[in-house]
This record gives sequence, structure tokens and C-alpha cells, in this order.
Amino acid sequence: MVRRNGQKNGNTPPDNDSPDSANLLKKHPNATTTLAIRYAIQTAPKHFKNVELAKRFGISPRTVARWRGRNFLFDRSSATEPHGRQKLSQEVIEKILDLRKREKLALDPLHKAIAQRYGINVSRSWLAKILAKNQSIL
Repeated sequence: MVRRNGQKNGNTPPDNDSPDSANLLKKHPNATTTLAIRYAIQTAPKHFKNVELAKRFGISPRTVARWRGRNFLFDRSSATEPHGRQKLSQEVIEKILDLRKREKLALDPLHKAIAQRYGINVSRSWLAKILAKNQSIL
């Protein structure tokens, strides 16, 4: 689709004859809008208020505002990002234990000192585990 200013719109929905046209009607179970509705919202002239579009499509004005503010049509994944445990290198663990031995710092001051001196971001609970595991050498 070409806009009045001659620029091509990146959100153009597929033609009805294309195999992707069925995707215009697909939505995940919690979605209140289809791709066609999202496209209509995003391409609607700015003089239409969110309330007017919401009434037209049977959705909330907040949903209209969200889709107007996005530059894509497809849903973002609602799955949590896989974060897995980050393993600390032996070198980092040795720095932590060395600082603990030299300064004889308690857990909270040690946590702060590690972040300030070495720029190492380790959680307080992870730091406690490292100290408990290496208690015999401290």
C-alpha cells in the first residue's frame, strides 16, 4: 500500500489471495484484536479519537492507544525470557574471596564493595552461597 506522500507502508497486510491472508484472522486466545483491526487502528487518520475507534471495533480505548503507539502488527511473545543461571568464573570467585579475607567485610558491605571496586554484579544471595561454600578457606 502506498501512502499519499508516496512512501510505502511497512504495515501493509497481505493480499486476500496470499497464503498469509488466513493469519489476518488468527489471534492468540487472550487477544482482543485481529491483525486487520490492528492495521486499521494504526492507519486510521489522527483526527479519529481513541474512543471512537474503540467503539467501532468493540475494544477499550486503552487497547487502541497501545496499538496506535506500536509500529508492528504481530503480538509480542508473553513468554518469559529464558535467563538461566549465570555461572561465575573461578577468577571472579577468587576476587570475591580475596576481598573478603583482606577486608574482613560482612555480607552487605562485601556485596557493595564488589560492585564498586570490580564492577561485578552478583546477587546478595549468590554471594552468600559462595561464602558458605568456601567457608573453610576464609
